[in-house]
Amino acid sequence: MTSRSLLAVAAALVITLAGYPQKASAAVLLTYTGDEFTTFHSQGVLPPDVYSTADSVTGRLVIAAPLGPDLVGGFVTPLAYQFSDGINTIIGNADNPEIESFQFWTDSSGS
Repeated sequence: MTSRSLLAVAAALVITLAGYPQKASAAVLLTYTGDEFTTFHSQGVLPPDVYSTADSVTGRLVIAAPLGPDLVGGFVTPLAYQFSDGINTIIGNADNPEIESFQFWTDSSGS
């Protein structure tokens, strides 16, 4: 699996809300900042010294409306998104999606 596909899988699997959504007109901007990396597995794609324990996955995701309360694995199709691990960046929008949907869990307040 390439580092780009690993990043896509990681972004899709670990994305959770990191704060409250901020409205931008009718759309909602969600941000994500993951924990710093602690374990490295090189499969010959990148030299093992490319990443450090100071690196993490960060991202932005724009959705059409706020997430509802008590979502349990609800799939949401984004208007646009960008995720980076400091080396690789994945950018997508409705016209050019590399990732078609993201899965969310929210509490009773939609956070």
